[in-house]
Amino acid sequence: MIFLAYIWCLCLLAALLLVVPVFALVPRLRRPSIWIAAVWGALVGSIFVALIGLEQLRQASIGGIVQLVALGSISGSVYAVVAQRVRPSR
Repeated sequence: MIFLAYIWCLCLLAALLLVVPVFALVPRLRRPSIWIAAVWGALVGSIFVALIGLEQLRQASIGGIVQLVALGSISGSVYAVVAQRVRPSR
């Protein structure tokens, strides 16, 4: 349970560092295309791997790293689809 809380905190940290500032500076990116969101998600996944620590990164298999990056890409794509379907409130 503590490990899940640790991962959750790291995910929030990665989002706060990489997503929130971009949304604040460029509001039109709140509704990105699916391709931009996929690349952005992959980058956030890569940064997340780096946040976990370089020692664990050296011990991790390349397949595990690819899976984390792929999951980041999928999560960015899902965000883009949902963001495009939801109408902004006024």
